[in-house]
Amino acid sequence: MNDIYLKIMLDHLHTDGEILYVANGHSMLPTIKDGEKVLIKSKKQYVAGDIVAFYYDANPKVIILHRIILVREKSFFAKGDNNTFVDKIAPLNNIIGYVFKKN
Repeated sequence: MNDIYLKIMLDHLHTDGEILYVANGHSMLPTIKDGEKVLIKSKKQYVAGDIVAFYYDANPKVIILHRIILVREKSFFAKGDNNTFVDKIAPLNNIIGYVFKKN
């Protein structure tokens, strides 16, 4: 959370309740396309099946939009719908918010 961009995103989410974000990449095809606009909103509890925006502490500049496949007590595993591999484990408090497709 030492990155200024991430701090601005989290502040904006806290103040306005949502963030408009442009997806980058192909890992969530066909659900979310490269360049598609999505909304990110806070949620009290995240469950398997939720698409979330999150980051890893090692590189907070990279925001990842993937689907949660398993939630543990304080961590989760996610996977891009178009990926063949599961992401490494991440802390639940690294989730920025729930991803909604913008219509």
